[in-house]
Amino acid sequence: MRRFLPVAAAILAAACTVEQPAPLPTEGNGPAATRPADAPATAVYEGVLSPGTECAILTTDAGTRWSLSTADGEDRYYGKRLRIEAEIADASFCMEGEGTLIPHSITLLDD
Repeated sequence: MRRFLPVAAAILAAACTVEQPAPLPTEGNGPAATRPADAPATAVYEGVLSPGTECAILTTDAGTRWSLSTADGEDRYYGKRLRIEAEIADASFCMEGEGTLIPHSITLLDD
């Protein structure tokens, strides 16, 4: 029992230490940066749409794969070449690709 008390005291002391909170991210372009909610960063992506596990997948000409977060109905575009103006989602349930695109506009490039 005498050996147990010093070990228990050390464990309790270690568990009670106070850590400083992590610093909040700052606005900017660094890896921990945030952006204002009203200023999404959009880009244009072109490629062919196909079904994915949870979300549709856009495969670009360079072979990059992006999940596409849309409402139902994107299946009408499967196999078609699209131009999509979109922002990259901060978080998503889509599991495939480099990230998830949130489309602002979708243009059919071929029929």
